Amino acid sequence: MKRWIVGLGVVVFGVAIVFAAPLTGKKIFVDPGHGGTDPGAIGPTGLKESIATLQTSLKLKDLLLNGGALVKLSRETDTYPTLPDRTNMANSWEADRFICVHYNSTSDRTVNGTETLYYTYGSETSKDLAQKLQNRLVEALKLPNRGIKPRSDLWVLKESKMPAALTESSFISNPYEESRLKDINYISKIALAHYYGILDHFGAVPEPVNPPTPQPQPQPQPQPTPALPLSDKIFVIDAANGGTSNGYTGPTGLKSKDVNLRVATVLKNNLVEYGGAKVVMTRDSDVSVSSTKRNQIVAASGAERLISVVFGGSSNPDTNYTKTYYYNDSANPTKTNISKDLATKIQQRLVQTLNLTNKGIGTSTASILANAQMPGVKVTPSFVTNPYEEARLKDSSYTWKIGRYIYLGIADHYQVNP
Repeated sequence: MKRWIVGLGVVVFGVAIVFAAPLTGKKIFVDPGHGGTDPGAIGPTGLKESIATLQTSLKLKDLLLNGGALVKLSRETDTYPTLPDRTNMANSWEADRFICVHYNSTSDRTVNGTETLYYTYGSETSKDLAQKLQNRLVEALKLPNRGIKPRSDLWVLKESKMPAALTESSFISNPYEESRLKDINYISKIALAHYYGILDHFGAVPEPVNPPTPQPQPQPQPQPTPALPLSDKIFVIDAANGGTSNGYTGPTGLKSKDVNLRVATVLKNNLVEYGGAKVVMTRDSDVSVSSTKRNQIVAASGAERLISVVFGGSSNPDTNYTKTYYYNDSANPTKTNISKDLATKIQQRLVQTLNLTNKGIGTSTASILANAQMPGVKVTPSFVTNPYEEARLKDSSYTWKIGRYIYLGIADHYQVNP
């Protein structure tokens, strides 16, 4: 038998036999989470989730292209497409599958593991895609298997018209895992696990893939742990409303009391984890807390700054803007000036990331500000009664970003590196 190699096929007795690449004709949309002004979670030494997701997605793109797939990414540089932009791109392209790449984070730095998410009310195909990705990631990374999980609140899973899954391959908040995610060989391993999971989902046989040649890595030298920038500070955070007080309600039922608490909790976690601060909350669950009780908690907190999180509302559904308030205490101009600076720094950060109408800073006579002995602000990031904003506020990655940028504003106020 005479035989000559021809491209991807062979010639047998003069007849070309072509072996199709395993994903020929499949349209795969890959969404690297976060990006640009939204870094996502940040590791203990500063690695941004947005960078790790992009590197993973670019490696996955190359593998998919080699497998014969048609591939489109929501971003190929460090930019931030909005969540609607991402799903609109995938939907208009009529992708066959939507793969959203993320890394996980928690305030407990000992936690690590792999999980994959799919839309609660989606198809069995989405669930199968999530399971196949999860299987391969667990096999490759050998981290604790946190399983596949249904989610109803994530925009990219809910609004994509094709089967979709969101991977959380590991925890960037874990110091050891963060160090591994800085190694491009490890990133390539994660991308390859994604690729094999997609092949498994389509019932395809993988073409041989040469793993990257490991590059010698310098042995890390132990470094002294730097002091966290706000380790000598105490903050009191007020999540407005709660319990029987719903605050404002969005067009599809989202209550501002819930968003207030979610963002306040993110802010607390950032202050504790990245700032090293002590934090007192006026509430940490969905309970009613009277104005009198809130004032008592603030007074007893020993805090040097107060931050009240209050999402706005209006009878006009088109209204949506960002504004931060402070109390003008004529009897204490020093407190007023400090409060005004804190409001300015937080407002600047929120406007930078939310891209909403900037209403600047203003004064407020809210009881919690007027009765506080320490400088404080009332932060209104946006309006839950605006339909577009309500949809964004249902996405936990968006509310995480709001809490994170309030924290960055506080760091700016203290002139420290966050």
